[in-house]
Amino acid sequence: MLSNQEVIVNEESSLMDIEGDHQKDRGSSLEFDPQFYLEYYDDLKDFSLEDACQHWLEFGRAENRCFCKADFYRRLGFRESDLPIDFNYQNYLYLNPDVLEVYGKNKYKTIQHFLRYGRQEEREYRLDSARSHYLLGNILSKRDRWDEAIVSYRQAINLKINVAAAYLQLGHLLQQQGNSQEAITVYNLLKELNLELSEEETEELETNLKVNLGERQELNITEQQAEYQFDWKFYVDYHDDLHDLDTPEKAYDHWINNGREEKRPASELDFYAELKCRKSDLPEDFDYRDYLDLNPDLKRSFGGNKYKAIAHFLKYGRKEGRIYNRNSLRENNLTVSDSRNGLSPQLRSTFTKIAEKFRSELRNVVHYPIPPLNSLKSSGSNNITHYFENMLFYTQDIIQQCVLKRNSKILDLGCGAGRISRGFLQYLDREASYLGIDVDRAAIDWCTQNITVRNANFTFKSIDIANNYYYFDDNQQPNIYDFTCLGKSKFDCVIALCLFNHLKFLDTIQYLREIAIRLAKDGVAYLTFFTINEEFFQFQKRTGLYENLSRDKDGVWYGYRYYDFFAGYETSLLQSMFAEAGLTVIASSPGSWAEKSNARIYQDWYLVTKI
Repeated sequence: MLSNQEVIVNEESSLMDIEGDHQKDRGSSLEFDPQFYLEYYDDLKDFSLEDACQHWLEFGRAENRCFCKADFYRRLGFRESDLPIDFNYQNYLYLNPDVLEVYGKNKYKTIQHFLRYGRQEEREYRLDSARSHYLLGNILSKRDRWDEAIVSYRQAINLKINVAAAYLQLGHLLQQQGNSQEAITVYNLLKELNLELSEEETEELETNLKVNLGERQELNITEQQAEYQFDWKFYVDYHDDLHDLDTPEKAYDHWINNGREEKRPASELDFYAELKCRKSDLPEDFDYRDYLDLNPDLKRSFGGNKYKAIAHFLKYGRKEGRIYNRNSLRENNLTVSDSRNGLSPQLRSTFTKIAEKFRSELRNVVHYPIPPLNSLKSSGSNNITHYFENMLFYTQDIIQQCVLKRNSKILDLGCGAGRISRGFLQYLDREASYLGIDVDRAAIDWCTQNITVRNANFTFKSIDIANNYYYFDDNQQPNIYDFTCLGKSKFDCVIALCLFNHLKFLDTIQYLREIAIRLAKDGVAYLTFFTINEEFFQFQKRTGLYENLSRDKDGVWYGYRYYDFFAGYETSLLQSMFAEAGLTVIASSPGSWAEKSNARIYQDWYLVTKI
């Protein structure tokens, strides 16, 4: 068994940059601490102390990992004494669910976030202040834990919080529970405080007082439009089947006789209450007409319905980063133009920003556990660093190039050990789906055990494909492909990374045909190939690499080496293969594999869609 003495860090090389008060951290405090190492790195959570020491010696030092608490604070540029005495990392996570979502329950990553950002942002870490109880109430309310939220809001008010929203939220929850009398008391307390309220908050307060004081009993036709309980214009605009009700009398008569029993929203107040949102949650520059025009899939579904557009934005569009105002396009010198498959310039620009932001966030997520080495190799990686760097790059690039929304349905052909799916776990929402397919049963089993358990919408299947080409001697037997596991599913995005270089011509044609069948309307496929062109021949001549390749008929190039198989296609042939399968190329770029100019990724890349 390894002892800590075997892994003490060399102080002369490790502490050259430590000055001032940090000098006192020299000595035994900079010994390798296996317990800290396991707590800090989530990918090592199942390791023993002995395994931790072994990992540090073989990998951790080379990867420049933190090895003890003193090293952790040194790298942060802080001292442990900079942490408030009463700091409780569990409370910090509870009161800041966005941090919990990124770091899980990792103690040291939580401390790191607080010292770097949370303290400056004045984030709460204690549960004994009015503001912390208010924040906790908001969190519980969003999780539909109404009774607990009411307790938290009451405590915030008892501690004299001066935030109007606390009173309004508590009153709203009390109303929902039928406790009108206490709701009135809460609203009156707010009025007595003389807080400066926004126009929306003032309107909400007065409206809620009217509701609870019973001032909305009988309505007459002339008062309907001014009252909150029934707004005939809203009623007709919201319900597409009622557009022929062209007078207040007709609309009100329908609501009295049918609408109330059918529980139809009868006013904006009902509408926002049903959404569990406020009108103030809409951006000030939100324009529902622009939102529908700039998102043609919504216009097809909702026509010109204002409130259906607002409901979609508040429930989904905001999370998906959808554009909702033409002015924002003009500010970025963009123009509104319809383009095939919705890949218009403004959408590309928007999703470029979304993808870049997501990649930055993804770098801070601890991904664990690590796939076995054999499964890593099936994903094209010989080490974990390469595996994660591939995940970061391809996840960002697929979001950006495919304009991938958070509720997209994805098919990943040749998914390996989940290098793409692990990134998408953080991006896709619960309405999305991901299906990964591979011939490597071990990799599929690992993904099912470690990814599907985190999100049941991520599924993995191993399909029986007798690929005979990973040997020096090809037995010339045809491969058999069984895609019945896909049923009749359609996908917004099909991914095939480093797949076609392992297939022969007829097999590639079969895959391309299947992709065309599986693409949904306006769906796209993200594919990579080895494309044989003049740049490749110059590279081959210059370097002497790929000399084992031989040209098969019709512009197909094959090669066998080290029990692997190479397949490449001349450009003109590849274009005809796409066309024969019913696909057309939207965009493409060369790869770096043959030192091609303007390369973006390793293999040559094509973004295709159905003709």
